[in-house]
Amino acid sequence: MKNLLRLFVLLLVVAIPAFAQTGTPHGVNVTFSAPSPVGGSGTIAGYNIYQCLGSCTITSTWTKVDATLDLTTGYLVPLAGLTLGATYSYAATTVDSTGNESGFSNIATVTLPATAPTNPNAPTGTIAKVQ
Repeated sequence: MKNLLRLFVLLLVVAIPAFAQTGTPHGVNVTFSAPSPVGGSGTIAGYNIYQCLGSCTITSTWTKVDATLDLTTGYLVPLAGLTLGATYSYAATTVDSTGNESGFSNIATVTLPATAPTNPNAPTGTIAKVQ
C-alpha cells in the first residue's frame, strides 16, 4: 500500500513566549498517511522523507531530508535550505523495526513562491498585572 503524501507551503505561527522565538518557521510541510508495516516485524519504527529538485520520478536522484527516522507522519522542510521559485518533489517511505524500508509513496510536487512569506507585525499594547 502506498503512503498518501500531501504537501503545501506552510506559514506556521506558534504560540510561545515572546522571548523564546522572534520569527516563525517557513518551509514545505510534507504530510502523509501511515501504511501497514513492511516486512514481518509488524512494528513501524519511523519514516524517511525524500526530496528531489524539480518534477521528479521514482528513477530521479533523491536525497533524505534528514539523517534520522521521523517518528510522525509530517515534516517541515525549512525554507532556509530551499531555493525560492524552485520546484521540489517529495516522497516518503516506511521503515519497520528490523530496518526493512518500503518503496516510495506517491510523489508530491510543489513550486515555491518567488518571495518568502513575511511575519505579521507583533501585537502592541499588551498589559499584564499580578492580581
